[in-house]
Amino acid sequence: MEHENNAFVRDGDWKLVGRGVSPAAGIVHAKWELYNIANDRTETTDLAKSHPALVKKMSDYWAVWAKRVNVYPKASRKR
Repeated sequence: MEHENNAFVRDGDWKLVGRGVSPAAGIVHAKWELYNIANDRTETTDLAKSHPALVKKMSDYWAVWAKRVNVYPKASRKR
């Protein structure tokens, strides 16, 4: 899912989320957060630093999905 530069992807008990992770310039990998929703249903403990390989794998899944559904390129907003 992607909405207003925020994104998430699920894989079993794992959920990768990011606020401001998908701006027009491309994915900001440092903004991903990882949660085990079976153990942490309220998503209070970010496990991204202790599971970098899983973050990479799930981020790659999200990037493939984003390409398939044309998340990019994003139109610039002029107000």
